[in-house]
Order: sequence, then structure tokens, then C-alpha cells
Amino acid sequence: MVKTAQRNLVQSLHATFGTDIHIALVSVGGVVSPDKEILSPDNIAGEAWALYKQLKSEWKMEVEVTE
Repeated sequence: MVKTAQRNLVQSLHATFGTDIHIALVSVGGVVSPDKEILSPDNIAGEAWALYKQLKSEWKMEVEVTE
């Protein structure tokens, strides 16, 4: 239920401010562990950084990190 509320909030904010402000959600599907390739903290941080660095013309509203 929490993820649904977060996604709804992001969608609402994106609809209101999305042309001027990059609003996005990073969804992590699984247990984060340094031993996992995809769900490692370093990989998740890399995905968040890539989202931050997107050009305005390429803005995404959500990135999913799952195994």
C-alpha cells in the first residue's frame, strides 16, 4: 500500500509540476544487499544518479530496480 501511495503522489506532482520540475520515483523490488548485483546499494545509487542526470527531454517518472 505504501508504494501505491508514493506512486500516486509522484503522478499527481508530475501532472501539476512535471513540465518545470523533474519529479520521479525509484522503486526497489526486493531486499537490498551488497552481495546482490542488481539490488546492491551501489547499483541503486547509480540508477538514482542516472535519473538525476537525465536531459529534460528524456525525463522519466519512474525507474524500477528489480531482480
